[in-house]
Amino acid sequence: KYSITGLPTSVAVEGEKGETITTEGRDVVGEFGAAGFPFTDARLEECKKEKEAKKSKALAEMGPLSFIGPLTKVSDIEIEMSAQDVLSSSETVALAFMAGSNDRGTSVVLPKLLDCQSTLGKDKLGVILIPLVKMESFGEDLKKKLGDTAMVKPGERADEIVKKFEVVSSDIEAPCVIVLSRNADNSFKLLADDASRDIYFKGAAGFPWSVEALSALKEKEEAAKKALKAQQKDLEFLST
Repeated sequence: KYSITGLPTSVAVEGEKGETITTEGRDVVGEFGAAGFPFTDARLEECKKEKEAKKSKALAEMGPLSFIGPLTKVSDIEIEMSAQDVLSSSETVALAFMAGSNDRGTSVVLPKLLDCQSTLGKDKLGVILIPLVKMESFGEDLKKKLGDTAMVKPGERADEIVKKFEVVSSDIEAPCVIVLSRNADNSFKLLADDASRDIYFKGAAGFPWSVEALSALKEKEEAAKKALKAQQKDLEFLST
């Protein structure tokens, strides 16, 4: 009845009539706990909005994020840069928590993020690397691609930044990409608490990888599919 393919699975049903409320009970209870009750789509949507509002408030309370600096460059760690200069030079900023070339997630997501920056332009998308391991773990090819990308020096400062951002994106592990935009008061707005998966699969088309941007992209893709299907009358494209 419920097409169970793995354990554990939790299904929530309406008590009187037994109608299915959700087959994703494990995920929603894990994410929202009792606050998600009765686990209907409407209540879960409210929970998501409440959760995002709390994250945004926590981020706004961090102010201009001055604790991120001073920064350096991947290509020359002797250079020191102001975090505010870097954060204010782009419309949006991606904080990239990465773990080196041997980490499979980092090795595919970080180059994709840099490709997105190349496509969109640095004035539109800034990238700050927050290495969770020593720089020796980043291969020469990846370092070359990073070039003059702004970076937090690895070590204790990187660990401190991870702890501060756990109120925005809990259990930060590489690869994790937090995407921010600047408010008028120099605080920051949260666009995505971890865009790494969407960056890899959607690329620059999903920028800035917020819920709204991804929803708009999905609608665009669905419309394109419908238009394509409309042109494929009676499978005529197979006639040759």
